[in-house]
Amino acid sequence: MPDYAMQDDFLFPMLTVVRPSCSLQSIASQEPNQSRRKEKLINKLRLRDAANTIIEDEGHGGVSTGKRRRVSIGIDIIDGPINLFFDEPTSGLDSNQCILMVSVLQGIARVGSIVILIIHHPSSRILSLLDLLIIPSSGHIVYGEPGSDLSEFFAACNHPIPEYENRAEFALDLISKLEDSPDGITKVEFNKSWNTGEISRVHATNLRAMPLKDARKILTSVELILAFVNPFYVEIYVLANRSLINSGRMPESFGYRFGALILSAVMLGTICWQ
Repeated sequence: MPDYAMQDDFLFPMLTVVRPSCSLQSIASQEPNQSRRKEKLINKLRLRDAANTIIEDEGHGGVSTGKRRRVSIGIDIIDGPINLFFDEPTSGLDSNQCILMVSVLQGIARVGSIVILIIHHPSSRILSLLDLLIIPSSGHIVYGEPGSDLSEFFAACNHPIPEYENRAEFALDLISKLEDSPDGITKVEFNKSWNTGEISRVHATNLRAMPLKDARKILTSVELILAFVNPFYVEIYVLANRSLINSGRMPESFGYRFGALILSAVMLGTICWQ
C-alpha cells in the first residue's frame, strides 16, 4: 500500500504530538503489542521529549516546524505502507532539522519501505544519506546514481566540481546552463553512456534480485495487507472526539464559529419567514 505525504502539514493545532498519529490507526490494528508499536514509532521519529506537547499553541509556542513535519510522517507510516512518497520534506527547516528529517526517513527505508522524496536544495551531508540520487531535466534523467558518485560523473563530463563547492547546487546550476546552450543536450546525453559504463555495472552487482514468485508472496501476505477493519461508528467516535478536544482547547474560536452559525440561521429564517 503506497502513501503520499504532502508538503504542507494539516494537523489539529490543539492536539498533542502523540495523539494524531496514534488514534484512529491504533484502533484499526487491534494488535496485542499496539502500545509497544506506538512507543517504537515515537522513538523512531525522535519525538519522545515532545510527546505530550500541544502541536500549535499560540500561548505557549507549541512544537517546532521540524517536529510538526515528523508528526505528519508518523501519521503516514503508522500503518506500515510499502511505498512512501514525500514532497519536499525538508522545506522550511534549518540545516540540522533537514539532516534529522532525512535520517528519520533513512531509518524508515532500512526496515523495508521504499522512500522516495523530492528535495530542491540538498546539502552534501544529505547526499551522503541517499541510496539513489535522480536529477531530471526536461523530462529526462540526467543523473541516476548514488550521490557519492556525483563528483566523478561531472569530472567525466569535463565539468569537475570544485573542492569546496556544494555538489548538488553545482550540478543543478550546471544542468540549468547546459539546457540553454546549443551543445547542452549533447553533453547531457553523456549520461546514457555513463549508465552503461563500468561504474553502473559495479552498482548492479551489488543489487540483490528477488524471484518474482517470492516477491508476490511477500506483497500478498496477510501481515502486509491491512484490511479496513474499523466499523463506521468507531471512526465517527474517534473523529468526533478528536474534533471536540481540539475545539475545547480553543473556546474563543469555537464561540466565533458557533455565533456565526446562529446568526446565519436567524438571518435565513427571517428571510424565509412565512
